[in-house]
Amino acid sequence: MENIVETCKLIFKAVETNNYDVRFFEIVTMIGLLEFKRAQCDYVVLECGLGGALDATNIIDVPELVCSSIISIGLDHMDVLGNSIDDIAAEKSGVIKNGAPCVIGPSCQGL
Repeated sequence: MENIVETCKLIFKAVETNNYDVRFFEIVTMIGLLEFKRAQCDYVVLECGLGGALDATNIIDVPELVCSSIISIGLDHMDVLGNSIDDIAAEKSGVIKNGAPCVIGPSCQGL
């Protein structure tokens, strides 16, 4: 983490140069991924933002993705994820990747 300021400068320059439309979570995800690479981590646990097909963490795919999880599904972020539990469950299932197991939390069963 000694290089965090340099990593931030690198990310901000790329965002400005390429006119990327990104939000805070996407920038933090980019910074984290670069720092994890620099630290040569064998494994990393990434927390999704909203969790879903459009989540910034979806740039990680098999074979780098070892496992995904959906711990809970609720009526939060309805403005982005959908208007019903079924819509939100369908959107959140976007973190599931073919070829990698997915851990499902107890509040997700039966959906």
